[in-house]
Amino acid sequence: MMKQKRKTIFLVFCAALFLIPGLIPCSKSDGNQGTGKETKQNIEESVNFALDAFVVNLITERGTNFLKASLQLELANASLLDRAKAKTAPMRDAIVIVLSNKTPEELMTEEGKLQCKDEIILTANRILGDNTVKNLYFTDFVMQ
Repeated sequence: MMKQKRKTIFLVFCAALFLIPGLIPCSKSDGNQGTGKETKQNIEESVNFALDAFVVNLITERGTNFLKASLQLELANASLLDRAKAKTAPMRDAIVIVLSNKTPEELMTEEGKLQCKDEIILTANRILGDNTVKNLYFTDFVMQ
């Protein structure tokens, strides 16, 4: 009787080993198919445009403070890349003005950095056209 229980448990265990792994990948792939396609479309739609590093003086009463910032603009689609390259000089000029009108205290906080990002996105969209720039990423941000 004990041998029969062990044999039954062993058979159930073996069946579980073979059946469960076969079911798990099926359930994962079914749930992610739509999401995967959407993600691929989103990746194909947007493209990042890197600008050279900015070095600007910040507004301060007690001396000279500098900001070195590198950033990338996320453009709505790849076809806008040529327009962004053609308008690099006006964009850099406008971004230098935005950054140089900041104080170190403003840029020390997360809220200040986010507000600065929003201002740069608005400025870039005025130059490139509405809804061209979806997001901005600081890739370097050093104040001294």
